[in-house]
Amino acid sequence: MEILLFFLACYGICFAIQNKLPFLHGKHDTLDKFLTCPYCVGFHTGWMVYLLQMETFVALDCLLWSFASSSFCYIMDISAQLIESKT
Repeated sequence: MEILLFFLACYGICFAIQNKLPFLHGKHDTLDKFLTCPYCVGFHTGWMVYLLQMETFVALDCLLWSFASSSFCYIMDISAQLIESKT
């Protein structure tokens, strides 16, 4: 159950970075493209959350956590878009 909490934290941070931090948008074209991609932002939130919750650093675990987070954030974002489009 703890892992679900960490993945939800990853998605929450991803959503906040993409949608709730307007000062990040409009600065640079590459940054704007990055911010529209939940997979990309999710990757970076994955290693951030890993570093926040780790007891010992293992590079492979950090990488795996990052890719798992990116997949989770992408699936959650697509699911949210699908739900919003049906309402």
